[in-house]
Amino acid sequence: MRPILDEFTLTCGAAKDDITLAFSCVIDKLAGNKDEPHAALLEMHDGTVKAIGKRNHSVVSVCYSKGAQSGPAFLGDWGKFIYFLDGEPIEEEITLERGPLRKLAWIDGAFYASGASMQVFRRDGVNQWTDISPSEKLRKEFAHQNLESIAGNNTQELYAAGEFGVVWRYDGTEWHPVQCQTNACFYTILCANDGRVYAAGQNGTVLRGKQDDFELLCSEPGIIDIWGMAEYYGKIYLAGYTALFLLDVEDELTLIPEPLKIADSFSELSVGGDTMWSLGMKDVLIFDEEYWLKFDQVTMA
Repeated sequence: MRPILDEFTLTCGAAKDDITLAFSCVIDKLAGNKDEPHAALLEMHDGTVKAIGKRNHSVVSVCYSKGAQSGPAFLGDWGKFIYFLDGEPIEEEITLERGPLRKLAWIDGAFYASGASMQVFRRDGVNQWTDISPSEKLRKEFAHQNLESIAGNNTQELYAAGEFGVVWRYDGTEWHPVQCQTNACFYTILCANDGRVYAAGQNGTVLRGKQDDFELLCSEPGIIDIWGMAEYYGKIYLAGYTALFLLDVEDELTLIPEPLKIADSFSELSVGGDTMWSLGMKDVLIFDEEYWLKFDQVTMA
């Protein structure tokens, strides 16, 4: 047994179920050496961690596909895509023209990637990535917009987290900007089970809405930025780098004190099965709706 992040710094991850987590880490001692593979691709199952690859590029997002061939996929900032099926990697590269990518998501049977300069891509087959970015006219009108995160209910209703108070909606053909009652940048977006959409980001700003109608729930100067969000048993949880929050019944952010007693780092939330996982640079926590536990000691395969 050994500490899970003793020699690593976690960069991103995603849960498949109650006992399975895929994540990417920087190997601390190699982090500054560009000539050495320093990004480790890992999968943990029931407390045993297996290294499934090493790469010399940054990995910015991880997610699982769903269905009979469910496997983890890893997205590199400059378009490297690695998808594991039956333990074997499928490696592809997305052609980028306007900067790095930020987020990978599985939506209605397909992978989607979003990122800088309003880039959005949909995977339509093996090594087939279709550019579905907003039009050139919109890109000129909303210059310097990045899409930090993407989510969706189906292929005809996608949402992306924009900047300067803009949420982006895709109807299957075109993107539509939705200007909200704030100028904050959004870093995470979530489509909840009740059909409503949540966006969160700078200074604890949280929006809720659908289609072209969003309301500002909270925005408090001094509150940390929100980078991760998940729905768990009908409640919305949010993660900053140094704390976790719950969106309470009065639509306000309530600090969750229990995780702060056992961890110092947070940033991503991922639900798998009946468990919610909190992923920070040096801490992995699990929550079963009652107790927060730190996933500390693991076995290396």
